[in-house]
Amino acid sequence: MRGLGEIKTLTDFIPPDLAVITNIGEAHIGLLGSKKNIFKAKSELLQSLDKDGVAVLNIDDPYFFKMRKIAKDKKVYTFGIENKSDTMAGNIRTVSDKGMRFTLKVQNGKSREIYFPLLGRHNIYNALAASAAAFALGIELDLIERGLSSFKPLNMHMQLNDFYDDIKILNDSYNASPLSVKSALETLAEVGQKNRKIAILGDMLELGEKADFYHREIGKEVAKLSIDILITVGSGGKIIARSSKEEGIAEESIFSFEKNEKLNLAKKLLSLIKPGDFILLKGSREMKMEEILEFLQKEYQKNNPA
Repeated sequence: MRGLGEIKTLTDFIPPDLAVITNIGEAHIGLLGSKKNIFKAKSELLQSLDKDGVAVLNIDDPYFFKMRKIAKDKKVYTFGIENKSDTMAGNIRTVSDKGMRFTLKVQNGKSREIYFPLLGRHNIYNALAASAAAFALGIELDLIERGLSSFKPLNMHMQLNDFYDDIKILNDSYNASPLSVKSALETLAEVGQKNRKIAILGDMLELGEKADFYHREIGKEVAKLSIDILITVGSGGKIIARSSKEEGIAEESIFSFEKNEKLNLAKKLLSLIKPGDFILLKGSREMKMEEILEFLQKEYQKNNPA
């Protein structure tokens, strides 16, 4: 969905029996102009349901009550962490650098301890959305637990790679929006704990006239989370760098590169990293941030032949 009316066109072809809305975020805000329009576009999915349709909604989302009103005549299943809902997660904790545990509670009063092999609190919401949809379709809790625990992350989605000397690279480079970058930074801070944390951030695209504002906000987030080293790529990245410096990150801990300087970036990174560091790679798809990882591995092999 990249504009008003697109979901309606698709659902006119194939009306869904069940609709899931994970959240109303800022992705494509440059194309739609506002979160209000993003809400309008996504709500076309709810309007397409027939009288027997089922809506699965995030009760923690600020737009929940507006979505619930649109789906007022439909069967609604809710999921959430903060507010009481049909499918909830409690006691959320990171148990390793590969995954998390939480208590899954469903509408019928049953609960189950879940191991979920993916990092990031925001991904617990995705697990809850999937669980709520499964529960709405009558799938047993045992099977839901098995599905979540056997999940395999997609390439470049919160993928934790081992480098050398216990250095870890959190590759979340597939795409980026303000919400997903904030979540990725929070995950870096959580899994990195007392280790040094390095964030490599590229431009967030399709943000329209609010692009500068959102990049400045990410700079503030970097400072708030006490990220040790910030490396940015692109023009939006420079705004992140400037904002983080204004918020108190030391100038000698900030490095900015152009999109076509990824090899230079990789060489600089090799000179900076120390055993035990945690590194985050994040940027919009067009930025191809995964190329940095490729350059980094090649440079390391060149300097350390077998």
